[in-house]
Amino acid sequence: EEKKSEDETTPASLEKEEEIKEALSALQSSGRSDAATLTLIGYKGGAIESQINQDRAFVVSPYNLSGSDNKDGAATTTSRLLGVFDGHAKLGEGVS
Repeated sequence: EEKKSEDETTPASLEKEEEIKEALSALQSSGRSDAATLTLIGYKGGAIESQINQDRAFVVSPYNLSGSDNKDGAATTTSRLLGVFDGHAKLGEGVS
């Protein structure tokens, strides 16, 4: 049986590398440098590669609310809309 060297790339490793590049590109093109969301995978036993992060979060900033007292409909209050979703059990990542 022939062993592969550690620096040898496989189609799976190239695919994973491309996924990482796409994710980093998405992170760089969205959001701002002074804000972030972070979630960590909850370890449930087994191989770390098989763990799925079931948590999701989002930030909408600024989130402008229109006031009923403003006749032209312009935003009268600027806020942030934050959402945190904590997935559980089978398919929790889809629900969150």
